[in-house]
Amino acid sequence: AESELAEMETEISKLQELADVWEKSKERNLLECHIAPPESESSGISIRHLQYARGTAMVRAEHVDLEPGIYAVTGGNGSGKSTLFRVLMGCDTNEKPIDLPSSIVLLTPEEPLIPDDAVPDKACRAPDDSFEPDGESTQDVVPKLSLTMPSSDVAEISQTFYWPLYTRPIDWIYQCHLEDISEEKREGMVRRVAEELHSLEFTQKLQSLSPDRNETDSVVTEGPTLTPVNDTIVRIITDLEEEKEDWFNDLSGGQKSKVELVRKVFLNNECPKVLLIDETMAPLDPTSKSLVMSKIKSFCGGSVVLVIYHTDVGVGKQDENDGKGDIVECVPSNNFFDHNIHVENNVLT
Repeated sequence: AESELAEMETEISKLQELADVWEKSKERNLLECHIAPPESESSGISIRHLQYARGTAMVRAEHVDLEPGIYAVTGGNGSGKSTLFRVLMGCDTNEKPIDLPSSIVLLTPEEPLIPDDAVPDKACRAPDDSFEPDGESTQDVVPKLSLTMPSSDVAEISQTFYWPLYTRPIDWIYQCHLEDISEEKREGMVRRVAEELHSLEFTQKLQSLSPDRNETDSVVTEGPTLTPVNDTIVRIITDLEEEKEDWFNDLSGGQKSKVELVRKVFLNNECPKVLLIDETMAPLDPTSKSLVMSKIKSFCGGSVVLVIYHTDVGVGKQDENDGKGDIVECVPSNNFFDHNIHVENNVLT
């Protein structure tokens, strides 16, 4: 009886731990942000008095305005670039906010900063010795964190991707079961994904491709002979509609990036107003990288696009005395990036 009682107490303890974990999972850890009003002149991201720390990285962004354009986010490894994305994705105004992990520490209060144009005129006059704004001593006034987003439409393509097992790729891409949709509409949706992937040279090795044929050969079906392009698209369609045990894991790093870009960006009618791309370009070959950059450039012209990018390393101005050059970072001038924000010495500029 005593052993049974001890076993029961152990099981009760386990259930209590699970209940605590379940309750804790319901608590959201989001950052209070704001959406710019329609009449606002700014259509970008406005950051005021943000300080955050994660591990050994600590970053300060006192006054940063990011208008629509494509920004290269640069800085050393572990400088806090990816953590900036975590902060932006943690905004409670996002359509799909992601909780801030406990490892991120915000070092400024979560209160909106009073806009400069909202300060009363009397505050611009020299006060007398007894003047204290709002009844508080000016020594007690501290900067307040303010983070304003242009829209709730915010998307991120992170370094790691999740893909469920035993699913049809097309269902996960659209986040729904396409079998419940009419055949005509379903065919159009599947073909659109295939065409988007093909435009990015998504050349996966399909099992249906026999050893004595190559991808450029035409194939004869129950209809007319297909062109090489249509043949490839048909093969992608077939692969997308077949249930796979672990389709995503069988793809290369570049193919995974292309699938996520299509799923989260190019299938939309318009680009998300804020798009965060974390190292997605890294696994792409030069041709694919050029295609992806060109497509983002044309599709996301009115959005704020932040791309964490490993910069080229070059030699700076040489010292006249020792002839040695300083190592500097530079963003390659390939006409993709409009601006560069850089993290150095714990400051985002």
